[in-house]
Amino acid sequence: MNKRTWNITSKVAAIALLLAANVACDKINCEEEPPSLAHDTLRLNDSRDSLIFLLEFEDCQGDIGHIGQIDSTTIRSVRTFMFELIDGEWERWFPDNLDDTVGFFSVIPGSRKNREGWLLKGTIEQKFGLSNLRQNSDTIRFETYILDQAENKSNTVVSPSFIFPEAYRPE
Repeated sequence: MNKRTWNITSKVAAIALLLAANVACDKINCEEEPPSLAHDTLRLNDSRDSLIFLLEFEDCQGDIGHIGQIDSTTIRSVRTFMFELIDGEWERWFPDNLDDTVGFFSVIPGSRKNREGWLLKGTIEQKFGLSNLRQNSDTIRFETYILDQAENKSNTVVSPSFIFPEAYRPE
C-alpha cells in the first residue's frame, strides 16, 4: 500500500470513528416531555425506625433538580402524599398545619454536569420516621410525583401498602 493510499484510508477511518462516537452520544430529541417516575422500594431501614421510599426517575430533557441555595420560594420538585387506610378506604392525610410539607415535599439537587436535552436518570430516596407517620391507621401508602424545572409533571407512583410494626401501634 502506498503512502498516499494509507493517509486517505487512515483519514476515512478517523472520520468514521468520529461519526460513530458522535452517534453514540447524540441528544435524545424530545419536546417538553414530562419526567417519568417508577417505584423501586418501600422498606424499613436497618434500625427499623424509619421507612425508606426509593423511586427511579428519567427525564428526557435533563432539567431535573435545583442548583443554588434552597429557600421558601424554591419549587419543591418531589411531592409525596400519605394516604391512610380507614374503614377500607384510602384517605389522604393532611397535617394540622397545611404549610408543613417539609417531610413530604423536597427538592432534587441539581448537578452542573446535567445538560439540557440529554437523558437524565436517577434515584430519589425519601426517609420517613415511623413515629411521625403513625396517625389514624396502622396501614399507609404514598403517592408521589415529580416536577422538572419547566414544571412538567411526571406520572404519579403509588407505593405498596405498609403496615406498621407492633411497636408503633397504640396500646
